[in-house]
Amino acid sequence: MARGGSRKEDNSDKIIIFLLIIIAAVSAISLLNTLELKKSLVPQAINLDYFLQKLTAHGEMRNYVGVSPSNILQITNSNLATLQSQILGLDVSYVGSFIVQYNDAIVIYDYSKDMIRGTIALQPQQNISN
Repeated sequence: MARGGSRKEDNSDKIIIFLLIIIAAVSAISLLNTLELKKSLVPQAINLDYFLQKLTAHGEMRNYVGVSPSNILQITNSNLATLQSQILGLDVSYVGSFIVQYNDAIVIYDYSKDMIRGTIALQPQQNISN
């Protein structure tokens, strides 16, 4: 009879260990997701010179070496809706990327992945004279 009770205890121990492993795995996944969410919610402070150096190292951006952009804006959850009304195709996957505006182009740059996500050529403004 002692043997039968021992098997029940062994099975109970295995179930408890299995549940503890699952709880640890779920906790680890939750922690990773929380850290990733925090990264996307909190704008990051970066060195502007290094940022522009990385951006202009891309072949399509070489003409902008030494050119100061007129504006740099990080896409966040709080400004995404407004930007979506201005830029077609912008979605939540762009959160964390930067919009870099030059006189003749707007570039969407993912600084953390060092990847240009898109470029929009701007038409030069024409002076109207009478």
